[in-house]
Amino acid sequence: MRRRFNKRKIPIKQILVILVMTIITIFISFATIYATEKVKTNELDKVLQSFKNNVEELNEQYALKTITPIIFEDSEEISEEELLEEDKIPVQADLGKEVDVKADESQRISKKLIEQKKANNSGPTYYIKINYTANVVTVYQKDGNGDYTVPVKAFVCSTGTATPRSGIYRTIRKFRWRALFGGVYGQYATTITGSILFHSVPYYSQNPGTLEYQEYDKLGTAASAGCIRLTVRDTKWIYDNCAIGTYVEFYSSSSPGPLGKPSAQKISSNIECRNWDPTDPDGNNPWKNQPAPKDEPSNTPTPTITQPKEPDEPSPTPEVTGPGNDPDENKTEPTPSTDPEPTQNTITQ
Repeated sequence: MRRRFNKRKIPIKQILVILVMTIITIFISFATIYATEKVKTNELDKVLQSFKNNVEELNEQYALKTITPIIFEDSEEISEEELLEEDKIPVQADLGKEVDVKADESQRISKKLIEQKKANNSGPTYYIKINYTANVVTVYQKDGNGDYTVPVKAFVCSTGTATPRSGIYRTIRKFRWRALFGGVYGQYATTITGSILFHSVPYYSQNPGTLEYQEYDKLGTAASAGCIRLTVRDTKWIYDNCAIGTYVEFYSSSSPGPLGKPSAQKISSNIECRNWDPTDPDGNNPWKNQPAPKDEPSNTPTPTITQPKEPDEPSPTPEVTGPGNDPDENKTEPTPSTDPEPTQNTITQ
């Protein structure tokens, strides 16, 4: 006897209700997630806005300025007024970290621009070449044809791994004291490009009696992260005599240059004086009471320049009232000194 099965009717209404409830649940879940993320975004925006307001208040309090890189193009000319305006930036506005030094390739200039300056009988007084292989800086003046072929100064230096290997740049700002990585400082700093600077051997504080004397003994070798370290005398000469906009070229050669490679005094063994740079003109420098080394002749010779000397460009040389002050753009560029400078040898090749 066959058992009959009754066909059960599908409860369509119940299925529809379940489907609608499922859709509503999914919608509510997405809405909840969206609302949560929106709240998080709003909170983050509030935090960022608060941070921005605090930064603006600090900028107003310390009169800081936003730094815009100077880009040198062949098709444009940067006026001296614009360059001097950059020089007004205070040290606190651009605290470079020597460990992060790098060149700004956008600031490169070409020899075409230099030729245009030459044709217009303009351009800076000096042209600086940095031989990163020999660790020598040579300063040139113009010859009778307007070319930078007359060497006038040679400085021993220390370059580093991030030092540019080639290219021509123009100096863009100066600092009396410059904050560096690790809580140390450099005297008479001049920005070449990006975070690449001329500056003295580092100090532990903005005090000329806190020199890192071990680093001073490394002058003439690759010892920096990328900046160009010099003696105080030499970096101060650049700071005082080379106007903003001075050309700086990087190159490599086994030959130190036409004036040879000067040497720097080794100071670590002199416990009494080693915390000071021997070349620092500060009146409190204890090296001034030390007898000059007998085996060190005077500084590299300065060749005779036969052509009439062109007037110097204005160079921002400030009247220093305390650490961290900026150069005063109203000062004129002093005439470069040709007096013999002690404690620096000429090493012939």
